[in-house]
Amino acid sequence: MLGVDIALIYEGGASAYRAGAAMVDSSRTAAMTQEMRSSAAPESVVETMNATAPYKRPTGATTAAQRASVQGQPCAECGQAGPRIFADHKEVLVKEYYRTGTIDRTRMKQIGAVQPHCPTCSSMEGARMSRYSNLIRETFFK
Repeated sequence: MLGVDIALIYEGGASAYRAGAAMVDSSRTAAMTQEMRSSAAPESVVETMNATAPYKRPTGATTAAQRASVQGQPCAECGQAGPRIFADHKEVLVKEYYRTGTIDRTRMKQIGAVQPHCPTCSSMEGARMSRYSNLIRETFFK
């Protein structure tokens, strides 16, 4: 198991991406990790990676009942309501997987595990989590 502060690596990469800066090549990863560990970060943002393989989204991650339960509700992120709302897991599955090394499949399928997301917020979160997953995969499983 790798005891690495993945939240800090992700935030560093996301900050560079938002700023338009070039991403750090893999030869600099260890130094970047050490730099981020030494910076003062609140304990609540530190996550430890426990996964032993790259993330693969489970089939049936969202059930029909979960999707139906969020229809007609405003987006949990922006408050917008619309004709089509997506079911967003409150604890993002990719983050849960890298943090714990597994996904609680029973909780994943519960109606209370999801919240409403409008198409825009859903797309934006999907893109963020894709970048997050790719960064972790490139850093630890290449």
